[in-house]
Amino acid sequence: MLPSKMLASDEAGIYFFEVTKPNTEMSTAWVSKSPLETMLPDEFIECTKVLSAVIFVNYRADQKVSTDVFIHELGHAMGMFRHFPGFDNEAKKPVDTNFWPVLQLLYSYRAGTSEADVSR
Repeated sequence: MLPSKMLASDEAGIYFFEVTKPNTEMSTAWVSKSPLETMLPDEFIECTKVLSAVIFVNYRADQKVSTDVFIHELGHAMGMFRHFPGFDNEAKKPVDTNFWPVLQLLYSYRAGTSEADVSR
């Protein structure tokens, strides 16, 4: 159980929540706007790259969460919304060598920069 202050928190940040009684359909780990939900806030990284919402990285207590899965979910919490080769749980490779350059690229541009304006 989360402390009541955290459940009612309006302090932006990334919080980690261990799910002790998971629904059997839940993934091993996921990111959401509150514990046990599956939806992210609409906007949570401002143009200044400041986290502007509460983000939960949820993980199941009844399953081992690998380091790669943990890093994958943290990537979502840091703004990597869509999956791509190297950041894909369908291919059984939640994180590989493509992940790190994309994360670096994401944080080297101002938040909100259009895809067309990003040099590859």
